Parts: sequence; structure tokens; C-alpha cells
Amino acid sequence: MRPLTVTGDQRSEELAGTLQRGLTRVTTEVQRAQGVGTGMGCVNGPLETLTSGALRGGYTVNDYLSGGLSWSGVSSPGSAGPDGRGYKVQLYATYSQASSLGVSQTMTHGGSNQAFLDGTAAYLGRAAGSVTNGSTYSEPVLNAGDPYAVTGWNLQYGSKSGGALPSLVSFADVPRAGPGEKGYIDFRTGFHSRGGPCMQDSVYRTWRWTIDFTPGKNVNTVTA
Repeated sequence: MRPLTVTGDQRSEELAGTLQRGLTRVTTEVQRAQGVGTGMGCVNGPLETLTSGALRGGYTVNDYLSGGLSWSGVSSPGSAGPDGRGYKVQLYATYSQASSLGVSQTMTHGGSNQAFLDGTAAYLGRAAGSVTNGSTYSEPVLNAGDPYAVTGWNLQYGSKSGGALPSLVSFADVPRAGPGEKGYIDFRTGFHSRGGPCMQDSVYRTWRWTIDFTPGKNVNTVTA
């Protein structure tokens, strides 16, 4: 869904060139990068989703990437909503203390045709036919074993311009599909406190991306 090239990451070599959609390297880097503190940071739920309108904090979806990455071919990157055969989604909560939270994400197919399943298999670096409906897979760009690891796909803190919304913590995703694909994916995104004691160790949100790009169809929705 999001083949990418991540500078300095072996996964870039495995994923580059698979499918015609997702993250690509650009020549200029995003101006803001994730907080990389190691002090105690506490996430305060609930974790919310934004599926239409301007992204909170004045961000664009590209601001959640660093190391010269960009979502390729995204229109109106500052707004959530459908984007061709993709969908721009922002997730957000509040936090306190240090900007040192972690992020994780899994994906579970349901009712998906083989084309959609095999598209995900290619993104995961797996063989065609190996991804099945009802099975859960970790987002390969993030580090499933360490949600605090710096991967180039980042949380953002506060607002882009500074000052407003100082307790905002947010994340963005732009899943994409190919022609002939149909079904849905349940994404489960988590924000994780670091250190403690915090009132909440982690907060999660499951959001469903439903598509039908078979001939004569153009279904592309996100519900949470």
C-alpha cells in the first residue's frame, strides 16, 4: 500500500518499487521532525480520527515524514479525505510532559479480494497468496518491536506554527490501493506513553478503510 524508500533502513530496499503507490523519496526534507526525547511523556486519550477537513495543528500529511520522504502524488495534503485511490487520515490525542511518545499500527483485512490481499502482501514483502482475510499484520515501516524507534514516519507535537494547541500529538496515514482491488482493512493505531507513572499507558483507535475499485466502481471511505 505504501512502498517507500527510507534512507538508511534495510526495509527501503525490500519495499522500493513494489506497487505503484505510497511513499517516495524527495529531494527536500520535511521541516519538522518527531520529538525524540527520552523523558517521561504521557498520552491522554481518547485517540480521535479526522477523515475530512483541514488537518489539526496546521499540518500536511507530508509533515509526518522525515529523511526526505513524501507521499507521492497527494493532492491537498493539508486536508483529510479521499485522494484518488487513497485516503488521507489524521489521528490525534493530547499529551503532557516530554515529546517522547511512541506509535504503532496493525492492519487486518476483511472481505478483500485476492488483488487487494496480494497488494498488501507486496507491501509487506511477502509472497502473493500469503496475506489472508482475518489475519493481523504489523505496519512494516514502523517498528513493531519498539514503538519509540525513529523510523522516518513520525508523530508531531503541538501545532506546526507553534503556540496554539500545545498539548496536541498527531499522526497521519495515506493508505492506497490499486485498480481492481476491493474489500476493507481495519487499521489499529496506538499512541504509547513513555516512562511513568501516566494515567494511560497507551490509547488505541481502530479505523476501517473500505474500497471498491473494480470496473465501474469507485468506493473509498474511512469510518472509525
